[in-house]
Amino acid sequence: MAIYGMGGIGKTKLAKTTYNMNFDKFDGGSFLADVNKTSERHDGLVSIQRKLVSSVLGKNVEKIYSVDEGVNKIQEATRCRRILLVLDDVDDRDQLNIVLGMRKWFYLGSKLIITTRNRHLFDASEVCRCKMYKFMPLNAQESIRLFSWYAFGKEQLSEDHKNLSENVILHCKWIPLALKVLGSSRCDRSIEVWECALRKLKAILDNKILEKLKISYDLLPDDDVQNLYLDIVSFFVGKDKHCAVTILDGCGFSQ
Repeated sequence: MAIYGMGGIGKTKLAKTTYNMNFDKFDGGSFLADVNKTSERHDGLVSIQRKLVSSVLGKNVEKIYSVDEGVNKIQEATRCRRILLVLDDVDDRDQLNIVLGMRKWFYLGSKLIITTRNRHLFDASEVCRCKMYKFMPLNAQESIRLFSWYAFGKEQLSEDHKNLSENVILHCKWIPLALKVLGSSRCDRSIEVWECALRKLKAILDNKILEKLKISYDLLPDDDVQNLYLDIVSFFVGKDKHCAVTILDGCGFSQ
């Protein structure tokens, strides 16, 4: 199954939820997050293969020295195993082939989920035989509820901030990630801060999602909090919350 659509609309969340709900029905599996970003590293493709093999075998595999070797290791690890595999945020065919080079040996009953922003990734490809789903942004009412929960802790917009909230939602293009991040950053803020953020949103081109989200980062109260945020997104994405809190506490950060 392939899920495609613009960035920030919830493709990864859907794939992760599906994986977590069904993982125990298989002999093994792997959720390979941020494939496109990981592949940009000098050993990125091989590191993706190592993670897949390690997850399927349930033990750490360190020695894979080339992509071709990695394909063979994947073949050996998945032989006679029903596995659930997610390739998250794939952007080009090379990123598919380092895993799907083993598709001839993909055991009957195994399942593959791919998320991507690149609809043309599947053109003239064997992968296009799988079911494809276009993931759509939220509608207006869903966007209002999501933003309101993160900004005000309730389903309806605050009357004091209603007009500003509706303008923020409009400029977020109903994208869940932007709505959640901007809603959280507006919580308990003054009207003046909201108006300032809205002016910045209006000055940003509609397709520049990251710049929209950066507004929330800029509104963090001081350099220490901004640096803490960068540490979290750099080192703790996908980590257990208790583990992350313990490490941060050890570094002198209070909760």
